[in-house]
Amino acid sequence: MGLENKGTVEEMRKALSVLACSPDSKPEIMKRLEELETIYMPHTATLQLPEGGSRSSSPS
Repeated sequence: MGLENKGTVEEMRKALSVLACSPDSKPEIMKRLEELETIYMPHTATLQLPEGGSRSSSPS
């Protein structure tokens, strides 16, 4: 995708965001970004909380 292999995660996020929002992005780049999103985005819809709705493991 033409991105360097160095820098912070936040810098990479910004670079990918600019790439994804660019109207000039090639279709194959957009397809790859969608694939990466499917792989790496958290799937919060499948999150199962313990009974009682709290994620804390300490006793009440």
